[in-house]
Amino acid sequence: MRIIAGGLEHETNSFSNIAADKEHVLRIMSVGEDYVRGCTGVRCMMGGYIDECRELGITLEAASKVTITPCAPTKQDAYEMYRDMFVQQIWDAHCKNPIDAIALNIHGAAMADGYPDLESDLLRALRARFGDKMPIGMTLDLHGNITPEMLSLSDVTVAFKEYPHTDTYEAARLTIRLL
Repeated sequence: MRIIAGGLEHETNSFSNIAADKEHVLRIMSVGEDYVRGCTGVRCMMGGYIDECRELGITLEAASKVTITPCAPTKQDAYEMYRDMFVQQIWDAHCKNPIDAIALNIHGAAMADGYPDLESDLLRALRARFGDKMPIGMTLDLHGNITPEMLSLSDVTVAFKEYPHTDTYEAARLTIRLL
């Protein structure tokens, strides 16, 4: 089995007047092996994906990941650039060597200009490219704004249970097991 992981974490703060733009997104993005190296041995979401895949004999590949600190909704062009690039990365990896599932680490409360439910838009983009047969799992924050559309577009949804978030690693491992 082969799983690809990545995502976009952004907890939108509608009171902020500072928004992430394209330059910021590109500057903070982790891609592929750099993303894996930075999370190996770390009790974070990707670290949980890495360890669970290793334990189950699953091949894990990384797309890209952006973690935007709480700020105003992301600029529309920045989000669309990342979304399109992210979906293309996964598609390219799939065309090179077919993947069996997609694991997303997302926040659940992200917004971009024109996208009040960013996570659903990201899931719609993945479904448009991969169809309904590709299993997609998402690991997200316990206080995300989980919409019915998000749930209908994903096959597996696992939220953290603890605050502070001390169980992100365990939640990610569960996502892989359920995929």
